[in-house]
Amino acid sequence: MVRRWHLAINVAKDAKVPRIDEEEIESYSVVEVQKILLGIGRRRHAARWVIALALGPRQGEVPGMK
Repeated sequence: MVRRWHLAINVAKDAKVPRIDEEEIESYSVVEVQKILLGIGRRRHAARWVIALALGPRQGEVPGMK
């Protein structure tokens, strides 16, 4: 019985937690970063690339930078 948002039992107790296979992240080497920065030059979104390479935000965060 649910009353005032209180449950008589813990419904999450029997929930199964999904397994997450963690993959090792390979970061860019210094030489690769230098090549990327030389390649973007003075393009429109060059500042976003610099910030992305320096700070390492998630992929979805980069497009939102202005």
